[in-house]
Amino acid sequence: MTELLWLYLHRNHLSGTIPSSIGNCSKLQDLFLDNNQLEGILPQSLNNLNDLVSFDVARNRLTGTITLGSSNCKNLDFLDLSFNEFSGDLPPSLGNCSGLSQFAAVNCNLVVDLELFINQLTGKIPLSIWKITGLEYVLVYNNSLSGELPLEMTELKQLKNISLFNNQFSGVIPQSLGINSSLVLLDVTNNKFTGNIPPNLCFGKKLSILTMGFNELQGNIPPDVGSCTTLGRLILKQNNFTGPLPDFRSNPNLTFMDISNNKIHGVIPSSLGNCRNLTGLILSENKLTGLIPSELGNLVNLRTLNLSHNNLEGPLPSQLSNCTIMDRFDVGFNFLNGSLPSSLQSWTRLTILILRENHFSGGIPAFLSDYKKLLELQLGGNMLGGRIPRSVGALQNLNYGLNLSSNGLIGDLPVEIGNLKIKAFFICFSPSQLKHYNCLMFCTMSMRSLLLFSFLFYSVSALTSDGVTLLSLLRHWTSVPHSINTTWLASDSTPCSSWVGVQCDHANRVVYVNLTGFGISGQLGPQIGNITHLHYLDLAHNNLHGQIPDTFKNLQNLKFISLSSNQLSGEIPDSLTQISPLQLVNLSDNSLSGSIPTSIGNMTELLWLYLKRNNLSGTIPSSIGNCSKLQVLFLNENQLEGILPQIGNIPTSFGLLTKLSTLRLPENHLSGKIPSEIGNCKSLTEIHLYTNRLEGNIPSELGKLSKLVDLELFTNQLTGEIPLSIWKIKEIGNLKNLQTLDLSQNSLTGSIEVLGELQSLVELNISYNSFHGRVPKILMKFFNSPLSSFMGNPGLCIIYIFVFGRKAKEEFHISAEDGSSSLLNKVMEATENLNDRYVIGRGAHGVVYKALIAPDKAFVVKKVEFAASKGKNLSMVREVQTLAKIRHRNLVKLEDFWLRKDYGLILYSYMPNGSLHDVLHEKTPPTTLEWNVRYKIAVGISHGLAYLHYDCDPPIVHRDIKPSNILLDSDMEPHIADFGIAKLLDQSSSSNPSIGVPGTIGYIAPENAYMTANSRESDVYSYGVVLLELITRKKVADASYMNGTYVVDWVRSMWMETGEVNEIVDSSLAEEFLDTHIMEEVTKVLMVALRCAEKDPHKRPTMRDVTRQLLDANARTKTSIKG
Repeated sequence: MTELLWLYLHRNHLSGTIPSSIGNCSKLQDLFLDNNQLEGILPQSLNNLNDLVSFDVARNRLTGTITLGSSNCKNLDFLDLSFNEFSGDLPPSLGNCSGLSQFAAVNCNLVVDLELFINQLTGKIPLSIWKITGLEYVLVYNNSLSGELPLEMTELKQLKNISLFNNQFSGVIPQSLGINSSLVLLDVTNNKFTGNIPPNLCFGKKLSILTMGFNELQGNIPPDVGSCTTLGRLILKQNNFTGPLPDFRSNPNLTFMDISNNKIHGVIPSSLGNCRNLTGLILSENKLTGLIPSELGNLVNLRTLNLSHNNLEGPLPSQLSNCTIMDRFDVGFNFLNGSLPSSLQSWTRLTILILRENHFSGGIPAFLSDYKKLLELQLGGNMLGGRIPRSVGALQNLNYGLNLSSNGLIGDLPVEIGNLKIKAFFICFSPSQLKHYNCLMFCTMSMRSLLLFSFLFYSVSALTSDGVTLLSLLRHWTSVPHSINTTWLASDSTPCSSWVGVQCDHANRVVYVNLTGFGISGQLGPQIGNITHLHYLDLAHNNLHGQIPDTFKNLQNLKFISLSSNQLSGEIPDSLTQISPLQLVNLSDNSLSGSIPTSIGNMTELLWLYLKRNNLSGTIPSSIGNCSKLQVLFLNENQLEGILPQIGNIPTSFGLLTKLSTLRLPENHLSGKIPSEIGNCKSLTEIHLYTNRLEGNIPSELGKLSKLVDLELFTNQLTGEIPLSIWKIKEIGNLKNLQTLDLSQNSLTGSIEVLGELQSLVELNISYNSFHGRVPKILMKFFNSPLSSFMGNPGLCIIYIFVFGRKAKEEFHISAEDGSSSLLNKVMEATENLNDRYVIGRGAHGVVYKALIAPDKAFVVKKVEFAASKGKNLSMVREVQTLAKIRHRNLVKLEDFWLRKDYGLILYSYMPNGSLHDVLHEKTPPTTLEWNVRYKIAVGISHGLAYLHYDCDPPIVHRDIKPSNILLDSDMEPHIADFGIAKLLDQSSSSNPSIGVPGTIGYIAPENAYMTANSRESDVYSYGVVLLELITRKKVADASYMNGTYVVDWVRSMWMETGEVNEIVDSSLAEEFLDTHIMEEVTKVLMVALRCAEKDPHKRPTMRDVTRQLLDANARTKTSIKG
């Protein structure tokens, strides 16, 4: 049919594939095959149809990638590929279709259930498509497209309809969008857009629909939106908009507006009364204040008005009675007062009335009985008095719920209330109200088979099934935070709009639950397995106990699960390994026991597996090799042991994990040899196998791991020499990126000459082995550790240690009581004999001076006073000598010390950025502190403290960690000051021990409040407080905290109440929070801080744990640390 011009086969029941011979119809202009049952791929021969103008294959079952767009498609004007099963990226070749005006690729993979998460178009919209100058319609919603929108789209003068909703687009919407075109519809709902709304979207005066909900947009709503008189539908819900609402011009077209779940403040503009055809107005979940404007009474077509969860006050305006077709009215959770106006009697069509949690007074009006269609009545939490009118019993359609709780109602419960036909509800009774009711009430209730709990009615049947399931979980929780109790309401029709920690897909099915760190106590209810569309579940850092329910096997869409840092026990259920889509499993820091299920090999999509710090035993199943996509594996600090002595209990199947980058198996009971197959895991950057029972040689195959940064094998039973193949430059296996190497406490032998080739090493420890021979010159830098990297190897040449010791003495010396030195003279001269003019700080440990002894050389001098005693002074000398040897990048270097009769002078390096306290609280204007700088400071302090606690001999407890003892160099790298000073002062104290508590109020651990407990745990607590200051930029003690509490109490209270990290952190970080990765990182660091500041010292992590957790919080961090 070579002469065929038009072929219309749409809306039939055709099946099979599109024949490739159709490309022979070279004159074909219109090809409509939509609404059939066609399968297979698009034939390449379609690109031969040079004259094709319209092509429609929507609503079929076509698969594969889109292959259209040859240089022959310049006549194509209309292209619809919607509702198929296409996958992959949109091809840039579509840009060749320069005549294209309408393009639709909607729901291209939504064959079964309109799922948004699987088998959809991915990648970016090619720039070439945005350069098709005649483009009018871009319909690509319900896919998984990503990337940013290019500036080129703003040049498309014909562009009318942009429908991008339900994708993963991100970045800022081009701010000049709308200036060159006459946009009619813009829908970007449910993406990841940031930044502001473009200010000129209505420039062409044709914009009819603007929906931008469920993004991360911010800033003010531009005035252009309020003055756009063509706008008919405006949805901006669930963003981060701030500022006031714009003024609204008279607009007869606007019928629906939803700006809920933002941070809009100010008053509701009276100009909204100009939009007289509004049928729905939803402004809930904002920070609106002031009165409800009487002008809203002009909205005579209004059916839905939701102003709940704001800070509105005053009475309900009587003018609202003009809205005679009102259907749903919700002003709950405000500060409204007064009585219910009798004029509202005109609302005879009302089905939902929610006035709960306000200050309404007076009685329950009898005219409520006129609301014959009422399905739900919520009046709880007010100041209503008098008796419950009998007329309430006339509300025969009240099926959803009745709430009259927490008022001042008196008298008997009317018998007529028993006539209500509420299908399913709870009747809760507040104990404080019991005195108002007599036994008659209980009899009446029981006669009608009602559930007696409190006089609070909730309709379970009004909720979606997922909502009912979530509420059922509360029965298993003994401690539920306020934020859940006040937002998880059974009276809601769906959990999707306002339930804290819950998100849904477009079909109102729960797909995301994140309640990490909410302080929930209790058990995981088996009902959780009923939320079958769940993709993301995070219940970490709570107090959940009991076993993991077997019903998890029903969650066949789950991709992410974290139950870490709870008190879960029992075995890991096999049902968990039956969830094939799982990509991340984190069960760390619980009390799980038993073995790792052998069925773990079924989890072929698994990327990250965290099972650390449990009580797991048995072997690591060899089936783990089937998890071929695994990148991170943490099994450390369990009781895993070996039963396969031939290969040890590190299975050889590890060699199949070619994408593995992080392997942590330390602190178990692993035995046998390190399998040579591990050399196949060429993506490995970190291997931690320390503190096990491994034996045999270090496999030479490790030399293949060219990306390896951290190798820690200490405290095992390894023997033999260090294999040459690992280190030699000429070998294929050169570890040129290795930074940390710890082979200490094994039985290794031979020379360490080979280590001299490792130019990249930053940390080295080979102590307590049987190495011999000379130490390569390049390794001499590692002698600076107090616990030498080389000690315990008697065969190593000790001349280098001797030379180092002499050098150390030259660098540091203690002057006699009446002695002097040239440096001391310079210090005294620079400070005019410690004149107060040079004081830069005063603290519990003494006065601090700045000594500028040369234009480019400054020091800090701390004057420490004490009682004179010759014996104690000698003890102080020994103590200072110990402190002087301590070297760490995050500890202030002690340069010198001079002892006088009743005081000592300690000389430190000067830090140009002063203390962390100064940077956070004292400088004007305040120093800008981006999150990456704060994170760097947090990690640096933790490194320094961990070094003091675990790498010094004997360990050092600081006892006064606070921001003023954290000094910042020119690169904002933190350095801990005053370490060891508390102990130094103990050496100099009088013979009677001091009963004073070391430390500073607000930073002192609770166990140290009335007695001294010099423990590392007390330092951890102080560090947690410093970390909270760093995050919030609030002082440790502030008048804004209630009842004389401290920042720890304020943060914990805010987190329990709101669960919103942006309500806690320094407001200057708000802009950075548009990056969800940063928000997630800050949340994780906040959780670390709260764990450090636990009242029970046994619940606090160690500083090594803290460092690991901070590094884990930032996936981009490449630094590693032992443990």
